[in-house]
Amino acid sequence: MSGILDTVQQQLTPSTITQISEQLGVDPATAQQAVTAALPVVLGGMASSASDPAQAATIHEEADNHAGILGSLGNLIPGGSSGMLGGLASMVGAGGLGGLLGSVLGQNHAATQDGVTQASGLDPQRSRQLMMILVPIVLAAIAHHKRASSLDASQIAPALQNDAKTAQAQAVQEAPHLGGLLGGIMSHVMQKPK
Repeated sequence: MSGILDTVQQQLTPSTITQISEQLGVDPATAQQAVTAALPVVLGGMASSASDPAQAATIHEEADNHAGILGSLGNLIPGGSSGMLGGLASMVGAGGLGGLLGSVLGQNHAATQDGVTQASGLDPQRSRQLMMILVPIVLAAIAHHKRASSLDASQIAPALQNDAKTAQAQAVQEAPHLGGLLGGIMSHVMQKPK
């Protein structure tokens, strides 16, 4: 069985990365590097949050709310300001997905956002936008695995921890200069919230 990370990566096609780059206002290579660096931090932040049973239950429930986006990102993210990414950008001001980030990341929200900013090299606003793109995709992947393998709330944290470590190793392999930086960020982000 493939993991949550595999499902997320299947969604992040070159076309999707190009659309993310348009939404963020950066070139596709920068968007790809940012996604590669940010994904382990987002997974780690969610894993840390899910170590609290109440937060795990929230993530488990939110996953169902995002189940429908897998396989249709290409249709949901047509470049420009329409589709899912345009909707995400408009929700930033309204606090819509900001509330989602807070609910699934809990007390780890700020540390995760800071980690994404450091790891991705994007400014804080673009990092937040990137998180608002990646978190729903991760939630949809969790929903997929809930159905495929009867993943329950107590299994979310270990699954995300394993995938965060795998994503970190892949990011360092693709960009060796991220090794020390990403290692420090991951140590901070994956600390159990107090």
